[in-house]
Amino acid sequence: MIMVGAGTGVAPFIGFLQERACRKSQDYSISPSLLFFGCRFQAQDFYYRSELERYTEAGILEHKDRVWELLQDGGVIYVCGDANRVASEVRAAFGAVYQAQTGGSDVQREAWLNELAVNQRYILDVWSSK
Repeated sequence: MIMVGAGTGVAPFIGFLQERACRKSQDYSISPSLLFFGCRFQAQDFYYRSELERYTEAGILEHKDRVWELLQDGGVIYVCGDANRVASEVRAAFGAVYQAQTGGSDVQREAWLNELAVNQRYILDVWSSK
């Protein structure tokens, strides 16, 4: 599972992480998960900081160079945030990963991103800031 959110957009993922932590504490095997998040001002906007740091230390979150590997293994991308900025920038970032890994053209990149969405592997929960 690959999760992307900015500011309060990280909130929907906390439930996923709480469930994964619970399962891990009961000796269930959990698949790898990555969380990418951003904030403008760390002192003000780093929501859930201590909780996220605990999940990283416990191995619930993995921040390694594994995005492409997870996508190749059927990973699902969840994006939560502003439709105008976050969604378009995240899409561009995943497109860049595709092109770096495959050398694909812009047309192939867009086809790959669209295929992820059609197959419910690129899921958006976004809102407009206007």
